[in-house]
Amino acid sequence: MNYKSRGDQHSSKNVISQKWTLFFCLACFCSGMLFTN
Repeated sequence: MNYKSRGDQHSSKNVISQKWTLFFCLACFCSGMLFTN
């Protein structure tokens, strides 16, 4: 039971990490477009 709750916590943490990674890539792309123009 403890292992299952730990697994759920890890999966939710992984989803948040993916969202931040996607947001970071989008921000880098936008800043790159601004600097190139």
